[in-house]
Amino acid sequence: MPETQVFLIFITAVGIMKYVEKIEDQPFEKIGELMLETCTQYFNMDSGNESKPKLNAIIE
Repeated sequence: MPETQVFLIFITAVGIMKYVEKIEDQPFEKIGELMLETCTQYFNMDSGNESKPKLNAIIE
């Protein structure tokens, strides 16, 4: 399930970045960057005993 959430965060972030290429919106771009950082952190974790990080880009 978390992999599906990360995938959805990623494709949403890509959409945001495509949007801000055409229309300048720095606050919205920061949200996209946070979403991409969340994906990067999730997949860069070692396969050791460390648990996966919380998906910070998910709004609860």
